[in-house]
Amino acid sequence: MKTTTVHILATVRNVKLLHSALLVFKTLRQGFPNAGVHVYGNGLTQEPGQMVAEAARAVGASFNNIPKMTHGKWIETLVLDRTEPFWICDTDVVFFKEIERGPHWRRLSTLFAGRYEPEFIEEWTRTRHVARLHPSLMWFNPQAVRAAMRCWPEVHEFFLTVKREFFEWQFVPRGSETLFYDTCAGLYQALGGTPFTVEENACFEHLHCGSYSDLIGPHLSLEGPMSENHRAIYMQPELARGMQKEQAEYYKAHAAGPQADKQAT
Repeated sequence: MKTTTVHILATVRNVKLLHSALLVFKTLRQGFPNAGVHVYGNGLTQEPGQMVAEAARAVGASFNNIPKMTHGKWIETLVLDRTEPFWICDTDVVFFKEIERGPHWRRLSTLFAGRYEPEFIEEWTRTRHVARLHPSLMWFNPQAVRAAMRCWPEVHEFFLTVKREFFEWQFVPRGSETLFYDTCAGLYQALGGTPFTVEENACFEHLHCGSYSDLIGPHLSLEGPMSENHRAIYMQPELARGMQKEQAEYYKAHAAGPQADKQAT
């Protein structure tokens, strides 16, 4: 049996949020006890780079500081370069159970898999976020994804020069509103993918906006300051348990009206 591979991009745009780039290493081996893990510093400066490198090596992961790039471009690079299936994981993720082996039996016939995020209206950008599978934790079958990308949308070769954005985030104007295709939303909208099951979602929690909670937090209608909630979890990861239920309530309260989509079953 081939070893599972996990790729992690560590971004530190504000050194005060450095703990967001270190959180996953506290529980990583609960989710992936045997996987080969590769950590990439996203253009990190010396001190954050050293701390992330030390945290990575403490769990048996490799570390490589790469030129700064967007999350979407990094994911696209992995999908275009790799041949074997792999996982990507955010640094602001907390694991409670092993996810390394369980899902594989149903993943071999799909393109990619992740936690479903519905369409919603977000206060900070005042945009309609298009539904996607969230890239905080995703599994990819890269060869199959590349083949599907080449075929989509099966139109005449005259249109081959039309830009098709699968991975990068982008704003798309539509009349009086703006659609926000967040990272990997284009991939989901074009090719589908497989949402995680309830059991798979129970294996982990994700702190949304960990690397920019200082920017978005003041604009969101939350019970408490986002940064304070995150800081508590950095010290005690177990406190993250149940966050996806709170996030689901946020999506429900900010549903995108009658056009809002529903999760495929």
